[in-house]
Amino acid sequence: MAKFQPGQSGNPAGRPMGSRDKLSFAFIEALNKTFEEEGEESLRKLMKNAPAQYHNIVAKLMPKLMELSGPDGSEIPFSGTVTFVKPSDD
Repeated sequence: MAKFQPGQSGNPAGRPMGSRDKLSFAFIEALNKTFEEEGEESLRKLMKNAPAQYHNIVAKLMPKLMELSGPDGSEIPFSGTVTFVKPSDD
């Protein structure tokens, strides 16, 4: 059985990096259509009436990984812990 060389995949003709599958693309298109028809007001209603669902949608649209750097491209020194805090229901 042939082994793959380092950096080679078993499916060289697979989906290009960064492309979306048909379902994801269809969902983004439908979301865009709804936004064009209903506008910002629909987002404001969702944020007010169902904030957890609103934030879940936003989180799912965010990149899974972000690389941060300083304005000159330098590394940002970071140490510590990131804590997520639930907003109050004021």
